[in-house]
Amino acid sequence: MKTSVLVTATVFALLWSVTACSTVTNGLPLPADAPSGTSRPKIPGSGGGLGNQTTSADPQPADSPMRDVDPCTLLTSAETTTLAVGPGRLEKGLSTDRGCAYSSLDKGEYTVQVNVFDTLGIKDVQSTGPIKSIPNVGKHKAVEYSYGTGCAIALEVTAASRSDVYVASGNDTQRACQIATQVAHMVEPKLPPS
Repeated sequence: MKTSVLVTATVFALLWSVTACSTVTNGLPLPADAPSGTSRPKIPGSGGGLGNQTTSADPQPADSPMRDVDPCTLLTSAETTTLAVGPGRLEKGLSTDRGCAYSSLDKGEYTVQVNVFDTLGIKDVQSTGPIKSIPNVGKHKAVEYSYGTGCAIALEVTAASRSDVYVASGNDTQRACQIATQVAHMVEPKLPPS
């Protein structure tokens, strides 16, 4: 009798688990107390669509000077050699942002990501630390911000478009900012004029 009860309970549990997992829900799994998509900081280039969303009042990508910019063309092969990083890997985000990720050839040393935002300007930057104005990079207004221990520099193209350089170097934020500054100076001349 005990064996038949155990078998029946096991079969019921298996059927319930198959039924419980048979529906698909789009999106990312998040805890119930997670902040809403507009209040949660966006990891630069994460592509998860967790940052600001464009609204009907925002410029459309077709109006943006960044709409045709491929982030993987913002660093040349000579520049990636200087930085000692491998080839870029395109990462798509929302329809209005995309990034190109590079990894240090010295494994784990640092990572670089160059992002373009068609409809988000530097006023839309979200950070886990302070956002500070820095001197212009070339002809583009710039701000520096942090996300965790990484460092990013956002370059304004228009009030509603930008390019970000994000660098993570373990827990060494100062080194990440030095590399981000170097990369921003490489990227800037290739951006549309501000």
